[in-house]
Amino acid sequence: MIRIITEGNENFTALNYHKLYSRTFAQYHLNIHMRGDNLQADDSILKTCLFFTANRLANVLRRKVNDIYADTGIAAPYVYLLVVVNQYPGITIKELSRKLDVAPSTCTRFLDALVKQGILTKSQEWKTVHVNLTEEGAVKCELIDSGIAKFRDECTKIISNDEYEELASMMSHAADKFDRRETS
Repeated sequence: MIRIITEGNENFTALNYHKLYSRTFAQYHLNIHMRGDNLQADDSILKTCLFFTANRLANVLRRKVNDIYADTGIAAPYVYLLVVVNQYPGITIKELSRKLDVAPSTCTRFLDALVKQGILTKSQEWKTVHVNLTEEGAVKCELIDSGIAKFRDECTKIISNDEYEELASMMSHAADKFDRRETS
């Protein structure tokens, strides 16, 4: 998000415009203020905006999850999907996509990749598709369970266990509240 403040300043010239757009890519993510010829970057928006902080945390945690599961060949989006399928055997694609909070087409794409790897099966009951783990999928879920414990251990080396639980609870609560508001 770029915010240019030029009110009360008619000296915003083509040179200033060029200065603004010749900055590095990283600076385009900063809150940029223009006053006269002085270009000032302020990254406070990145630390105070819920959208930016949540995405940054998600990216950091996704890298950590990918590192933890590197030996299994399971990427972060698939981990979440397998956990849900393990908890809800025979879940439908519609229910699964709702629990994952992704579009049914995205869910189907993920499922197809895991079916191709022999980790999941899909069975059709008229218009409804049900998803189940294969034996190999059950083995992967055991690895996922141990990885979840490892993930928590690694996180609680950085933040306390109480902070971990509070952050997870607050984020879940906020997601539920925002989701209800969007669907109301």
